[in-house]
Amino acid sequence: MALFKVVTTLNVEMRDIVQVGDNANLMGNSLYKTLETKIMMEKTHIIILSIVMSFMATGLFSQESIDFHFGPSFPIADFADDDFNNESAGGASMGVSLGFQYLFPINQNGLGIFLGVDGSYNSLRESVRDNIDRFYEENGLGNAEITYYRYINIPISAGLSYIIPSDENTTAFFRAGVVSNFFKITNHEIKVGTDKLTMEFDWANQFGFRFGGGALINENISITLDYYGLGEHSTKGIVEFNGVPDPEDVDIKQKVSLIIIALGFRF
Repeated sequence: MALFKVVTTLNVEMRDIVQVGDNANLMGNSLYKTLETKIMMEKTHIIILSIVMSFMATGLFSQESIDFHFGPSFPIADFADDDFNNESAGGASMGVSLGFQYLFPINQNGLGIFLGVDGSYNSLRESVRDNIDRFYEENGLGNAEITYYRYINIPISAGLSYIIPSDENTTAFFRAGVVSNFFKITNHEIKVGTDKLTMEFDWANQFGFRFGGGALINENISITLDYYGLGEHSTKGIVEFNGVPDPEDVDIKQKVSLIIIALGFRF
């Protein structure tokens, strides 16, 4: 179900939410989900650390290059769709991205292995915010203070790169690999007077892929374009009214696809 459809039903929760008798079980479930996510993240970190250490052991680490980059992040396909009737629409707008990458040469022919960590932050499209505002106004919450949810993606990637020297000052390169993406929807809040309703979401993880390329100028400035197909993420949301959780979770599934254009500096 499209998330911006879910949040338009929160006015019902604002009027009719009931007290929960057994908060201990809910807190236990939330703690378990948090612990499960942390374990999953730790496993990913251990795998990446093992790969890095293996390159250090073979002596390739001495030839490494490090790239820091930043630029705009463009959601595409369902992730960018603002169609209120599309169950997979995310309504994400253009955002910002930054990250870094290690490159390990394998041979003298331009083949190498890369490890990358990126972060992308995308807010909602204006049309989606307008739809949410309009719905709340029609249901008597026109004076509500709204904090809209946003999207955070942290793709951790590894794969192959190939460098093609063009001339003395410019080098073209291509890369492709697999991605483990950590996906987060930030809190959505509605505040009316002293009452506050909050929807909180768990972190989600999914595997995907990336491919792209770019140009390296004067050996230290890069311009890149990469596509990230990050897969469909399943996450749960908990609705709280003045700090008291509702017993029913909200299940969200969201496909994430991004195009990131970046300016980088290589060391």
